[in-house]
Amino acid sequence: NTQIIYMSDHRENLGKRGLWGKMTMYEEAAAIPMIISGPEIPIGKTCSTPVSLVDIYPTILDCVGEPLLGKEKKLPGRSLQKIAIEPDNNERIVFSEYHGAGSPSAVYMLRMGKYKYIYYIGYSPELFDLVLDPDEEVNLATKKKYSNLLKKFNTLLNNTLDPIVTDKKAKLDQAALITRLGGR
Repeated sequence: NTQIIYMSDHRENLGKRGLWGKMTMYEEAAAIPMIISGPEIPIGKTCSTPVSLVDIYPTILDCVGEPLLGKEKKLPGRSLQKIAIEPDNNERIVFSEYHGAGSPSAVYMLRMGKYKYIYYIGYSPELFDLVLDPDEEVNLATKKKYSNLLKKFNTLLNNTLDPIVTDKKAKLDQAALITRLGGR
């Protein structure tokens, strides 16, 4: 009757692409291990449905038999218990964002199907086919044949949030924190 969820913080670039740290949305830094086990979970099943840490909250509620209430129903996550017993849904959209203190730009990521879209404020977007290019070395955003997919991802991002407004708010919040803690 015990559910076990194994996960970790996201990984680290470790010098790949000449980068150190965890501030990118490339798989080597953004991906995390996630394993769930328990009475409702099929034994030995590998699920290819994209999931994220926002799925943990509804999973915990599901594990203890509590429903999502009111505004919680609008949260982006879903129970991993439910995802694990459903057919794989490679088209599920997963979103992530990064607002590091001192970073020149917010970074937003959307994963849908085999594609990953990375958007930086003030910089060119990136688009990768994670099946054909799992190391994310070929940026498809520069290729004309992917322009419609690029527009679709941009629309999805802007339907999720306003990237510029969100970036400005994060920078204002960071500045306020620095001031509250005594300044630079």
